[in-house]
Amino acid sequence: MHHHIIENKFPLTVVLQTSLVDMYAKCGALDEALGVFHGALVLVEDW
Repeated sequence: MHHHIIENKFPLTVVLQTSLVDMYAKCGALDEALGVFHGALVLVEDW
């Protein structure tokens, strides 16, 4: 899903990033969840 979002250049809103973190965490993919989380922090700092 995440690859599809990036490949199709969907805007990575805070809501979308939060959903991705939640999805990865529920699937047990904590490294991926952490990666999306750190990317979200960059957006918040830039904002």
